[in-house]
Amino acid sequence: MSGPASTPQIELLMAQAEAVIVRIIRQKFRIALRPGDPRELAKDAEDTAGQARLKLLKRLRSAGSPDEIRDIDDYAALAAQTAYVDFLREKYRNWFGLRDRLRYLLDETKEFAVWRNSESQEVAGLAGRSRNDEASRQAVDQFRENPSSLLASVPGLNLSHARPQDYRELLHAIFRQVHGYVPVDDLVAILGPLLGATDFRGDPEAESVEENSGALRVAPDPSPEDAVIARQAWAGLWREICALQQRARIVFLLHFSRAEFEGFQLYQTIASPRDVSRVIALTHEQYGRLWPKLELRDEDLPALELVRSEKTLGDVKFLLVWKYLPLSDIAIAVALESTPNAVRKLRSVTRSLLRAKCAALFGLREIQKSSAER
Repeated sequence: MSGPASTPQIELLMAQAEAVIVRIIRQKFRIALRPGDPRELAKDAEDTAGQARLKLLKRLRSAGSPDEIRDIDDYAALAAQTAYVDFLREKYRNWFGLRDRLRYLLDETKEFAVWRNSESQEVAGLAGRSRNDEASRQAVDQFRENPSSLLASVPGLNLSHARPQDYRELLHAIFRQVHGYVPVDDLVAILGPLLGATDFRGDPEAESVEENSGALRVAPDPSPEDAVIARQAWAGLWREICALQQRARIVFLLHFSRAEFEGFQLYQTIASPRDVSRVIALTHEQYGRLWPKLELRDEDLPALELVRSEKTLGDVKFLLVWKYLPLSDIAIAVALESTPNAVRKLRSVTRSLLRAKCAALFGLREIQKSSAER
């Protein structure tokens, strides 16, 4: 089938996607999404579901043909997750702003290290210390309950106009006193009250309240930590991709689906262009065979002279490739000195393997079950 999807085709796909969007939004907001529900949380949930529908509709209209939509449930799930993260970022703007600042500082400061533990949770600690030294939960919880107790070890800080050096001193104080690494979200919860990020209270699960009827309990406001769940799912997928054989990584990452591509863009702290470049590790010769197949736009032609040089780092070469993803099977086959059919076959096997390993992370088993029940 060729050409953009027709209006009836789009309407059919949207109808198929509706159950997935509603199910995910209900789970995230812990609410039934009943029409006419006057509660503020219900309005937020319905607005977020509406944004998810708009994101999905825009994607369907921009598709070159219906054949590009391999699995509408995957697209619907991504649209709902993205809309929910957008809602959280707006609602908890200060919390996310502080987290972004801390994450940047932890990444860019040599005395700190950031990595993912065995549960794919983002954690941080002092560089050079063993990654097995996890801080005790009790020590972390004490700081979360009483963040101001941290100030005794860092006297003289002007937290109303905190500078990067002040952030570093606070982080050093935490790591010294808990004697191990700490989840990044716990660092935000500890420092938030000290640095003005108080829009997230830290324990939404314990804050459900009685509704006026007295019998029905209202679900709590969604937590920013729910956004981390989605990030952890993409991190799990990325970990499985890195464990693949190199040719499998190349055929998948140079031609991942539009939904997968948008997911990696959404969480570029997990898989930036540099990360993808280093995982596929194309050689200078492979890049050389690839350039004629990219059909570069006029504005990118000057960069071609730079990337053709053997002295140019692979990370730099890949930045030009990144702009043209996903690549055609012909281009990938030429780079690998293979055939388009072999590339497609290897990608199909790779995608099936990743789907089987990561289904639980993305809730795809539940989504597929709900689809079957329709």
